[in-house]
Amino acid sequence: MPGNSPSPYAFDLDKSGHLWYSNMHEDIVGCVDPKTGRVVEYPIPFSENTFREFFVDDQGRMWFGSQPNNKVGYFYLASK
Repeated sequence: MPGNSPSPYAFDLDKSGHLWYSNMHEDIVGCVDPKTGRVVEYPIPFSENTFREFFVDDQGRMWFGSQPNNKVGYFYLASK
């Protein structure tokens, strides 16, 4: 995993089979394409994400909870 302090915790697969993870120490969400091994990381808008689980809904949104920030939300990638 890229980064200075990789610390993946939450994991889930999206509809395309990409592996999503949270990096708790670097406040990012990453995506691994298992076919190519390519990793893309996205910063999140608040620190100490501590995402413990992801849940994919039927619309392809990846839901998360961030206990220290008292936030629940979701993310998705827009279509090309």
